[in-house]
Amino acid sequence: MKNQLKKKLKKININIGDQKIIKLSLKLLKKINLKKFGEATTESITKTFINFKKKQQQKERNRINFEKKEKIRLIKQEKLVEKKQKLDEEKQIKKNYLDKLKEEKQRLEDKEKQRLKIEKQYQ
Repeated sequence: MKNQLKKKLKKININIGDQKIIKLSLKLLKKINLKKFGEATTESITKTFINFKKKQQQKERNRINFEKKEKIRLIKQEKLVEKKQKLDEEKQIKKNYLDKLKEEKQRLEDKEKQRLKIEKQYQ
């Protein structure tokens, strides 16, 4: 094996430093137990695929639930804004009404003053 490796390396014309790196990497590869990686059976693959599908479905359900909650939140927010506008309109209407009452009262008071003034002049 070593002789074959040396021959191949000589054919490729790799210097000695590179040869050491290659030898070290080959030793490391030999130490790694590749059987553990190769034991992927159809059962484990199907389980993995089923788990993946379940996770995808759960993500989809979570996204849909989030969208529903977001819609509900927006609807509530819109209702609050409408309610606030309605209250503002009612306040404005009351204010206008009170202003008109004030003006009418002031006008009546002015009229009464004018009448009293005229009476004094006659006297």
